[in-house]
Amino acid sequence: MKVEVSKLFSLNFVPDWVANAHVGDGVYIQEIKLSGWLADFCKKLQRVSEEFYQDLLVFQRFQWRPYTHRFYISLDGAESWNDERVKRATESIYKATVLSRVVRPTQVALHGVMYLCELSDSPHSFILPWTDSGFYGTAWVDGDRPLTQTDAVKMAEYWPAVQYFYDNYTRYQRIWSGLQFFNDGYHLPQTNLRHVIFHAALESMICTNRFNNRRQVTKRLPQLIDTTEDQAAAIYDFCCEVKHAAGPSLKYSQDVHSLDPRDRERYEAVM
Repeated sequence: MKVEVSKLFSLNFVPDWVANAHVGDGVYIQEIKLSGWLADFCKKLQRVSEEFYQDLLVFQRFQWRPYTHRFYISLDGAESWNDERVKRATESIYKATVLSRVVRPTQVALHGVMYLCELSDSPHSFILPWTDSGFYGTAWVDGDRPLTQTDAVKMAEYWPAVQYFYDNYTRYQRIWSGLQFFNDGYHLPQTNLRHVIFHAALESMICTNRFNNRRQVTKRLPQLIDTTEDQAAAIYDFCCEVKHAAGPSLKYSQDVHSLDPRDRERYEAVM
């Protein structure tokens, strides 16, 4: 008996968006709307359970757009989310999700709607849903960013390194923690906390000396969020003050309604 673990998500359409690609270790990304996969799956889901089908429709209404793609892994003989093979497959899909945002920041959230589905035409085949609309259910990213076939090739190139860091977590804890911060940042709305999280992630992942760290962070932060290099420098200086001197957000002003010019630059950058 063959089964698939799938996670559905949405991407903005571009002519060269990823259609079908292998990311690594059995994880695939597949276009599901234009190819007809989603329509066929919905029919099967409705046949298995009307309740599961209605839940999918409700969950999709809260997404940025209708589902267009999925990550999936094929397995042999698993029948439960508690099966260790299914748990490992789910972890691999989560890693592919984070990696996709390293390559191209998109609205692909870490969690969402997932299915454990038996690959069979039998009327008695099963589909088990797993939905999570909590903190990791939404990624706050510009919805116009696609994920192209070229991006999928980069994901496949980076996959061995991501897997190596994961397998050797205790040795590369700083880098792995940086990837976790990087993932968390995209699930925060546009707040000052989000910028600090991205800064912490960059500092963790950029392996360089302390004299070069500032230049690298201020160069790369604008690639992740809508900010300039000058604003990134202000964010960097602010974060350093918070970390090393417990510095306040406002140094020369009583409140945000009467900002001193010396506070305005970093306040506006962080906010």
